Amino acid sequence: LRNNIHVRKIDLCGEGIGPEGAIYLANALHSNKTIAGLALSDNGIGHKGIRAVAEALKVNETISWVNVGNNGCGPPGAISLAEMLKVNRVITGVNIAANLIGPPGARAISHALHTNTTI
Repeated sequence: LRNNIHVRKIDLCGEGIGPEGAIYLANALHSNKTIAGLALSDNGIGHKGIRAVAEALKVNETISWVNVGNNGCGPPGAISLAEMLKVNRVITGVNIAANLIGPPGARAISHALHTNTTI
């Protein structure tokens, strides 16, 4: 993926990549310049995987939508996504459904949306 010039969308929904797979993928996304969409729902990547993806999305300049629904990220994962949304100016859509983010996660996302102008 680091040198990819053709693939525009990655859909790994339900593939069981777990946190380790998400971390590998995130490392490749740091420098990728062509992927526009990332679908990772139903993978059990948890907050560690979400954190890695969020860190990559802080610097990635092409991914405009991401689906990380149903990954068991809880409040820590939502907070990682919120931190990314504070600095990312490319993302126009995020699916974080069914992650049990609770009030702390919802609060973090809400605060991030006050500074994010693209969503």
